[in-house]
Amino acid sequence: MLQRCSNTAQAVPLTVVAGAHDETTPLEGSDNFLPVDEWFAVAASQLTACPTIESVPPLDAVVSRSVGTACSACAELLVVADGTHTWPGTSRGVSGLVPGTFDLNAMLVGAASAPTADCLTGR
Repeated sequence: MLQRCSNTAQAVPLTVVAGAHDETTPLEGSDNFLPVDEWFAVAASQLTACPTIESVPPLDAVVSRSVGTACSACAELLVVADGTHTWPGTSRGVSGLVPGTFDLNAMLVGAASAPTADCLTGR
């Protein structure tokens, strides 16, 4: 995915949403996956030319954020403290998983109806 997207002529904005309780793709990584923060740093570098990643104030009580600095386009990582491996903002989780309290659906609708920034969170 990164190789295909990084071959575009312009930077591609990147928002990654991860669940802190995701057992399928755990934050700390596994035999098959890099840790999420390492994967995000590579993706942000390749897709938006971000030289560094920094933690910034949380979005709210359950969502922490890291963002790329000096990037060609937005790069942000949102980690949902009570999230699992299911879409945040649904009324019920997938395969019995709890979706968490972060309403990603509402954030996407809000961003689509008032696109004033290239970051989903408005940064």
